[in-house]
Amino acid sequence: MRKNKPKDQKAFPMSDDDLFTAPEVARFCKVDLKTIHNWVDRQQIEHFRTPGRHLRFRRADVIDFLRRFSYPVPEELQPRRPAVYALSSDTPLSGAVRRACGSDMEVGVFESVMDLGLRAGQAPPDVIVLDADAVPQGAGVIVRSLRGFTPTENCRVILCSDRQPGPGDSGKIGVDGWIAKSSMKELRSTLDALIKP
Repeated sequence: MRKNKPKDQKAFPMSDDDLFTAPEVARFCKVDLKTIHNWVDRQQIEHFRTPGRHLRFRRADVIDFLRRFSYPVPEELQPRRPAVYALSSDTPLSGAVRRACGSDMEVGVFESVMDLGLRAGQAPPDVIVLDADAVPQGAGVIVRSLRGFTPTENCRVILCSDRQPGPGDSGKIGVDGWIAKSSMKELRSTLDALIKP
């Protein structure tokens, strides 16, 4: 029997699309809501409770439960592709981001901070790739703005620059990764490391 340990929600950015209520899980399993509560009481399905004591289930845990007990996995539960947005007016860098993401990630390239912010407000990405040359006001200012904006506060941020930050500069700027523009081949491995749960 599995132990139900609370998980740190800050460890990985999670949107409301990745969390489900007990009635939603009951609908996926085609069972009564009381059955869900019984499974929770018997610790058969991973869950956590909100500060208001409401049950919530993570997408991966629901899928795992459905597969363990041979329930079909509904289309709406299929994991979405990770989203990567890039702020860049540099065509070669934009192309490198698209190539690194391939077909298994959603990609959006924006030439202005305003366009990026508008899109991220509607559909927050998992990772934002910032071209240091595309932000004349400085990467630190943009990153602080992203961290202060609710839809992007938990997004991972990668800075692309030809000028390598000094020791500890990445932490001061608030980015999660740095890649030299001349080494864009490392972008995919950096994205994979930041996106995996």
